[in-house]
Amino acid sequence: MKPGPLNNPSEREKLLRVVAGEAQKSRKAAGGCIADTMTGWLAGQYACATHQELGVVDGARQWEIMDACIQNWTRLRRSDRAAERLQLAREQLELNRANNQAQKEKEFRRWLKERHLDDERDRKPGGLTPEVLRQIEKDLNLM
Repeated sequence: MKPGPLNNPSEREKLLRVVAGEAQKSRKAAGGCIADTMTGWLAGQYACATHQELGVVDGARQWEIMDACIQNWTRLRRSDRAAERLQLAREQLELNRANNQAQKEKEFRRWLKERHLDDERDRKPGGLTPEVLRQIEKDLNLM
């Protein structure tokens, strides 16, 4: 391999930082996912171009253009649906995690209660009781 900036680890790291920074700026400018923004823009461009092309042809050629358009839109919608399913799966995973955490906490509280280690200790003030303090003072002849 001949030497170059990508073969040098520090140069590669610098380049990756620049690329990551630009990607972050692009996401911010797009208001979210860049691919979603581009999909929306391309869909509009495609619709306009198809409309223009249909306006200058007639007959069988119009049907060919519309058939191709339907096939393209079907593929686009399939990818949209796949993205939606992926988002739903992520949301389901988060819900399952939250529910599992709540269930673990519930089981832990039951375990504490079964062993008489429930939160009763947390509700009592810490330290020595007044009676115990008086007894210590009496035994040590402090008072």
